[in-house]
Amino acid sequence: MHMPMGLALNAAYLHIIVNHIPIILSGVGTAAALLAVVVQRRAVWLYALASLTIAGASAYPVMLTGHAAEHVMKKVWYIDKDAVNEHEDAADLAMWTLIAAGVVSAIVWWRLARSRDVFGNGIPPKWAQGLVLLTALAGTGTVAYAAYEGGLIVHGAARLQTPPPGVTAPSAEPDSEHDSH
Repeated sequence: MHMPMGLALNAAYLHIIVNHIPIILSGVGTAAALLAVVVQRRAVWLYALASLTIAGASAYPVMLTGHAAEHVMKKVWYIDKDAVNEHEDAADLAMWTLIAAGVVSAIVWWRLARSRDVFGNGIPPKWAQGLVLLTALAGTGTVAYAAYEGGLIVHGAARLQTPPPGVTAPSAEPDSEHDSH
């Protein structure tokens, strides 16, 4: 695939694109579930459950792109292979935790969407609310940690802290010739 400015769409780039879906949806879905526990509104519950279900459904495709990206990134000179492995371990736990949250949310969403009479007053019972909240918090926590570990693959790369031989690092000092303001 041809991309502007010579960028190639490889597995690592694709992973960077799709990995934000479960990160954002799990955080937003968890926040909505917390709000739903407080306000006890059907619409807020439906939003939270839909967000968490989609977050769970997106976890496996993100893992697939991540495994493909691993093969690309381990060949990059500045990547610490241990950082990739630590991210992969955290991401595997996050995927399974988020899938569990997605399944729980999907079941409660399905029951809630069937009719108002299934759960009586149109909101999930307290046990279902607790289960959704528990799995959502676990999913969001593990996803956040996996995302942190993923960021360290490049941003924490020790080899990028010093330039390679023969390369002069730009000075942090302002350039007096070009800084006339």
